[in-house]
Amino acid sequence: MPRLAAFCGAVVIGAAIYCLIYNMLAGYQETLWNALRWPIVNLVPFIIALEHARRCTRWTQRSIFIGIAITASLLLDFAIGDGESVAFELTRRLPTLGLSYALLLIGDARFAAAPAPARLSDAMTLPVPAEMVDQVRAAQNYVELHIGDRVITHRATMAQMERALPQDSFVRIHRSRIIRRDRIAKIGCGTVILNCGTELGVGARYRAHLN
Repeated sequence: MPRLAAFCGAVVIGAAIYCLIYNMLAGYQETLWNALRWPIVNLVPFIIALEHARRCTRWTQRSIFIGIAITASLLLDFAIGDGESVAFELTRRLPTLGLSYALLLIGDARFAAAPAPARLSDAMTLPVPAEMVDQVRAAQNYVELHIGDRVITHRATMAQMERALPQDSFVRIHRSRIIRRDRIAKIGCGTVILNCGTELGVGARYRAHLN
């Protein structure tokens, strides 16, 4: 969050300086408030939304964040008293809307095209000791490390996590899930039941791993 706030601040200051210089060279007089207002209203909500949306696994979830950004941008615009009709302001934000989805698609494509790195040590890959992890779930460009009631989001692939976690303590049961062996209470036909009572499906290609 501090890094995101710092980035937003840098974008606002950079865009404001650009606006001031551009208008000065064009012969127009621009106030510092107007120069700051434009990036705060039109850029910051989308930057924050993209940071959260890129961590989501579903496009419906991503669209919710983008929709919140549009709503926040409109409310800020009208609160300041500079907005025109809602239809006009929505139309004016269509390029930003398209750019937001394009950036998410580019991020997905770059992650999918990236070659799997060589085997990494636990210290380089895991943000917490392996013995603290109950299970790992895939989350688009990230993985979710489940530690009791806590969930830590970490940028890695499931293949990386499978290599990094001790194979005698963890087993991959699905392309999107790795669990601790000692959390398994019962192995069924295509499922496993954890000590907490949760039943999880086992992918066909991973069933032999449970033996």
